[in-house]
Amino acid sequence: MRPVVLAIALSTLAMPAAADLRDEADIRERLLIVGEAEALVRGCGAVRERRAVGIQYLWGIARMALAKGYTRAEIEAYVEDDAEKERLRAIARERVAAKGGTPGDEAALCRLAQAEIAAGSPVGRLLR
Repeated sequence: MRPVVLAIALSTLAMPAAADLRDEADIRERLLIVGEAEALVRGCGAVRERRAVGIQYLWGIARMALAKGYTRAEIEAYVEDDAEKERLRAIARERVAAKGGTPGDEAALCRLAQAEIAAGSPVGRLLR
């Protein structure tokens, strides 16, 4: 019986930290804000990212994860996980579409980007 318990315990320890970070709602929400801004920048040629603000924002997310007890290695593994990146990008694209930013419709995406900027929303603060 002990080998089975030990194997289960070791497999739990070996689980990637990304699964834990994935469950952090506040971190996920902030990453989705970045994803929405990215979708708008990609879809609207008239809008650019505020690079310095974006970098500070991302460092803030990393500091938040560190404060929650995650290690730098765990954070790095999470942000480099291609499947997780695509999952978050898909959710961000859905959010943009729900706000009227039709994929492939540059005019609609630009209108949404300008509205986000004018409102001073979290997404808008990452754009110029």
